[in-house]
Amino acid sequence: MQFSTARAEVAAQLSLDQTQSDTTTLINRWLNLSQLDIASAWNWTWLKDRDVITTELDLTTGTVDATAASATITFSSAPAASQTDRFIQFSSADDWYKITAHTAGVATATISPVYAQTSNLTAGTFTVRTFFYSLATTTEYVYTARTSQNPAYLPVISASLVDQYAPFWTDTGSPKKIILWGKDSSGNVQFSPFPWPDEILLIEFRVYKKPSDLSADSDTPLFPTRFDSMWIDGALAYGYRYLNDDRADKTRRDFLLKVDNLKDRDNPGLTSNRILKSIDEGSHQGHPFIPFPSNFGEVWRR
Repeated sequence: MQFSTARAEVAAQLSLDQTQSDTTTLINRWLNLSQLDIASAWNWTWLKDRDVITTELDLTTGTVDATAASATITFSSAPAASQTDRFIQFSSADDWYKITAHTAGVATATISPVYAQTSNLTAGTFTVRTFFYSLATTTEYVYTARTSQNPAYLPVISASLVDQYAPFWTDTGSPKKIILWGKDSSGNVQFSPFPWPDEILLIEFRVYKKPSDLSADSDTPLFPTRFDSMWIDGALAYGYRYLNDDRADKTRRDFLLKVDNLKDRDNPGLTSNRILKSIDEGSHQGHPFIPFPSNFGEVWRR
């Protein structure tokens, strides 16, 4: 259902005049809130997607000059591609500086913080490395990752776990893990491969998409058309609440009931199977496992 059709349906059921700009703005917001409510209720199959990132090789060609307490550095050989947002390590120290500004084909670049050594660096060797990669703006979160060139499943781990066991590493090689760092300045999911890749790789991610607000009349939501009535009910519940109409609670209950019904029809994967537990299962001293009553049948744990 297109956005304009959904808006007209909500307006008709609420007896609102959608030709009024203020009313249109309200209905648009209710529909977008309803879409968010649906998307956040379950790991729906229609939210699953893939994203592919190409890793970058370290840059070590030539030498570099740096002046003490200065943010400007000069490469002996101008990098052909922009090095902005990569990190540089100089032969004079183990520290890594972020390259905050660089134009492709230009020899000079800006780093942050300023070069911290007390002496100038002249014709020093260096390593420029990509520490952080960003996924597509539509990605909400990652659930698996893999590579094909060196076939491997890459476990996805948190930055806090890495900080406990390997606060900083310089190892290079074929990535064995993916480290999530939260979001970049644009709100995109940010990650690092571990160890740092020593070759160009395509890393494929299995992700869940995040819905974007609908705005154009021809926009359609992410979910299949069978969700349209549920989408309308969600928006109506917001509308009735706005109008202080006592139908708000019932409409909201109807909406949530439809959400629950559709969860069981969304073809959940094996990793989504529910694990049943006996209601009378408790702490039994000396018995690490108490079987379920016979009427529970056989329960498989995955």
